[in-house]
Amino acid sequence: MVGRPRRRLTRLALVFVLAVTFGMVHIPPSAQADPSAIGHCWVVENPSGPPYLDCSDLVISVEVIQPWHGECPQCGLAVQLESVIQPEILNEASRHIADGFGQWSQAANIADQTEQARLRNQALDVYTEAANLLGDAPAQVAAFGLIDQDTGQLYAVSDGPYPEPWGPLPDSWGPSPQPWQWPHLITDAVADLQIGIANPNQMPQQRALATEHLDEAYQDLITTLTTA
Repeated sequence: MVGRPRRRLTRLALVFVLAVTFGMVHIPPSAQADPSAIGHCWVVENPSGPPYLDCSDLVISVEVIQPWHGECPQCGLAVQLESVIQPEILNEASRHIADGFGQWSQAANIADQTEQARLRNQALDVYTEAANLLGDAPAQVAAFGLIDQDTGQLYAVSDGPYPEPWGPLPDSWGPSPQPWQWPHLITDAVADLQIGIANPNQMPQQRALATEHLDEAYQDLITTLTTA
């Protein structure tokens, strides 16, 4: 079990608004709901103590229908990253990753295409900062699932084995939510930008690939929350 998540609202200020946007995901009006909050944490192993946690509240406009949400309404989403670099550096990169996806999601709620493009480019710049921190070291998803925001307990929905202190999702909470590919798509976007940094003449193409992966991650996040 890990300590209570530290909410870095002033740093992350993530706003996940799932809406109809250009170049993003179309959500029919019947699938939309009043905005509500769900927690979101990025986890990095800390060899000298409890895992690093960077958390924020995500604002969503779709109804979460996963069985676990009814059993654990205080639970949020969690992703643990791993890499060969020092945990402190990986933790800093994970903050940029969280920030960038938050900005990506904010752009989804802006009708003005100029402002939306500005936010999306800004998000890609933040992801590029994460890629710079990682250098040529890949960041991989070690585990993903849920976090009880009251106790800090992590519940994995990924196939084991998974790192401590993750535990299995209780059977009473129903089947693991699927497809849950969005964490991998996010790290794919970072990898795209790492290639661009190493090969500057390819950066425009790599930013375009990162954009595709982030849009796919955004769509998969919606599907993950709304697929029974």
